[in-house]
Amino acid sequence: MFASIVALAVAVAVQDPAPYPRIQLEDHLPAPNARTVSLEAGYRAVDTNAEYSGDLGLPVVEMSVVDPNRLMSASVVFNRVQVTDGAGRRGVWFARLRAARGMASTELFADARTCPGVIASLEALSRLPDLTPGVPYLETESSAASQSALEVKGIILDDVSYSVRLRARFDGSVYADKITVAGGSYAPFAPIIVESLDRLKVCWTGTAPPR
Repeated sequence: MFASIVALAVAVAVQDPAPYPRIQLEDHLPAPNARTVSLEAGYRAVDTNAEYSGDLGLPVVEMSVVDPNRLMSASVVFNRVQVTDGAGRRGVWFARLRAARGMASTELFADARTCPGVIASLEALSRLPDLTPGVPYLETESSAASQSALEVKGIILDDVSYSVRLRARFDGSVYADKITVAGGSYAPFAPIIVESLDRLKVCWTGTAPPR
């Protein structure tokens, strides 16, 4: 369903994509809520968003963005939570946003029952290319030279960094607890993350999932 970190690294080298335009992260996030914490605590909250918690359990997917030049970071995690509503007892997808800028931080939630963007964002991630893993520089000299050229080309000063952390299948049968893919504006998942932030921006509320 999802590509591995090695596979996505190969995808970048083979496809030689154009860089995604540098974003202004604050344009894709809601305004910080009333919570104001120390600089260290704000970024710690973002960094630990994908860890186990009472409201979401252990999230199965995380998308994150870091803009070091503007001291901003954001993380969105997704998980299915068991809820009881008019449709009975069932699993419902929830998303949780944690963002920090300076000493201001935000924690908000989105419910797939009222926000179609939650499922749309997960479906976008599921369409990442299914590629065969490979070890960089282990192939022919020409492919290694191509990768080296791309690495030089991909260096952008003060670039925004993007990452996806998820549970995924390997080889159709073996499940990994966590796979991380990370990259800058050349990463094929950069536009998916930005588009997801825009899609979810109108959905965020302070209402946490039921426990």
